[in-house]
Amino acid sequence: MAVDAFLLALALALLLGGRFRNLGRLDIRGAWLGVILFALLAGATALAYAGVRPALTKWLFVGGNGLLAALLLRNWRVPGLALAGLGLVLNFAVTVANGGLMPVDPATLAHLPPQYAALFTQHAGEELRHALMAPGTSLVPLADRYVFPFSLLPPYPQPYVFSVGDFVMSIGIVWAVLVGMGVPWLTRGMHVDRTPIR
Repeated sequence: MAVDAFLLALALALLLGGRFRNLGRLDIRGAWLGVILFALLAGATALAYAGVRPALTKWLFVGGNGLLAALLLRNWRVPGLALAGLGLVLNFAVTVANGGLMPVDPATLAHLPPQYAALFTQHAGEELRHALMAPGTSLVPLADRYVFPFSLLPPYPQPYVFSVGDFVMSIGIVWAVLVGMGVPWLTRGMHVDRTPIR
């Protein structure tokens, strides 16, 4: 959901008069660490899908998300990043409370394509780092309990499940991109580049 929110925010910011060059004006502390964390998360995901020591890759993913949340919260003065960090904290909390796996409401699977739903039932806890909700599931309100109707990523327009944390994080990402790109009605009084695109 975060990637979809980022892509939508970029398109919306351009339509509303934002400029890519303004993103360079954002004062993000520890940005270099963010690049390393994204690489860690990407590597953990690749290892998980390859079936390499699921328990190890599961906790690499959880730890990477926790560190990324801390990085975003450290930059709370940058509009939107504190909210994005809060979303990650919510996901981190429910995942850790359930043994490193994000719980998924079985009722949501009926809204997904059969081949996608099968991933949650046949490989939950391995490739996808998810587990179906059960009577002993902790922090149920923060689990993946909702369905978004389409994704901007292939195979389009496949629906997907999301959590409260995903939603909060996505709102923060959209806010950060719109302000960061200098959308006029959000950045009045700020020093941003409003040179028309030629």
